[in-house]
Amino acid sequence: MDEKLPPPRKKNRRNIKDYEEYLSKKNQKALHDFVEAYKHLHLFGGYDGTLIKKTIHTGIELAENIIKWCEKN
Repeated sequence: MDEKLPPPRKKNRRNIKDYEEYLSKKNQKALHDFVEAYKHLHLFGGYDGTLIKKTIHTGIELAENIIKWCEKN
């Protein structure tokens, strides 16, 4: 998705809002999958340190949906 977004200003890193804004204009399902993947993998898996395998597996499935969408579009 980075290739589809305009370059960040002043060599800053992109943040989640950049991706959400892009997806909100392009595809609501992809936006939903992105937000949920972020929650499952970054927040629940990273910050909360969940040990529930299904939570991480769900996040990976959502991330794969986003990758497939990017490949098609």
